Amino acid sequence: MYLTFEQAMQLIKPQGAKNSNYHLVRIRQLINAGFLVEATPDEIYVKHFDEFVNIGNIKTECLVTAESVYKYIQDRNAIKEQLGKIPKQNRHVKAVFANDTFINFMSVDSACLYFGISRVRIMNSIEKKKYIKVPDFDDLIKFI
Repeated sequence: MYLTFEQAMQLIKPQGAKNSNYHLVRIRQLINAGFLVEATPDEIYVKHFDEFVNIGNIKTECLVTAESVYKYIQDRNAIKEQLGKIPKQNRHVKAVFANDTFINFMSVDSACLYFGISRVRIMNSIEKKKYIKVPDFDDLIKFI
């Protein structure tokens, strides 16, 4: 099933936006970030009497798949439930452990909440490219 950008935005943000064209910009951003899947139907069929006739490739309004919208809404609700809010996506942070495993975070704030350390310590680790010791973790962690 496909949704127009406006229909997708109504599902994502039911209370609406101040700007009437916000859906065009926001949905395009979500597609570019990989959160939503843009749909481009190859063939369009219309019913002509008792049969369906292929009218070929035509330009339609930009569409997204409904599954990707529902998955995006579920993911946001899970993040909101886990962190208590949706952190602003300012700077993506990657926490690299000494054994070369890593965790990606949407923002510095979400990394702060996860590790229970201050923003200053994380920013110092990023700037100096040094590992730091984090309480409750036996491993050294470097943020990039």
